[in-house]
Amino acid sequence: MHIRQSRPERDQRYYQELAAGLVEIVVDLRSKLEEENAQKIKVLDVGCGKGEVLRELVENGIDCAGADIDDECVRTSSRFAPVYKANFMTLAEDLPNHDFTVVIASHVLEHVDTPKEALHQIARIGAEYLIVAVPNLGRISFTSKVPLVNRGHQMGWNAPHLRTLLEVQGGFEVLEWRRDQVFIGKFGSLPAPLSAITRFIETKLLPAVFPTQGNSLICLCKTKS
Repeated sequence: MHIRQSRPERDQRYYQELAAGLVEIVVDLRSKLEEENAQKIKVLDVGCGKGEVLRELVENGIDCAGADIDDECVRTSSRFAPVYKANFMTLAEDLPNHDFTVVIASHVLEHVDTPKEALHQIARIGAEYLIVAVPNLGRISFTSKVPLVNRGHQMGWNAPHLRTLLEVQGGFEVLEWRRDQVFIGKFGSLPAPLSAITRFIETKLLPAVFPTQGNSLICLCKTKS
């Protein structure tokens, strides 16, 4: 998750809602696994940033831990759960234990030079499930301008290319995709009725029409046997 200490209000709300959406996947998975075989889950949030996802996990009663390479992020996110200082590219060596059922990698794969190796590191710690969120290069744009992206991004994907990375190179099977918001533009302060309509269009209507063209690509994966 991004670690900027201050963001525009709209971006702040988006990342809060993204964190809640990722935890919703975990909660659904927990219910499924407990119903099938009474399996308890433990979640590792890789690149946990300021701890937005960890906080949501703890509030939902989910056993979890985080990992981040940044000292400030480790300190900040440790308010919510145990957090280890770890490099994504040496994750298996840096973690003191490998007892995780689920790994969350939210907006981190695009920051590493070799995403394939990062996925192999996740596989090495033995987690059965992976939840991925990355910026979507296939998202809908309502402007003719070509914007700059985060200068820390090394890679990017649309839905078919992300699936290829995960399944062909990474050794995972994509089980499901989750829809994300489709932004239609940046507005100033809108009257409440217009703001509500805009929110409905961005969070409900457009994601239903364009399920793989939201702001982020979000998917639940399982390691291939």
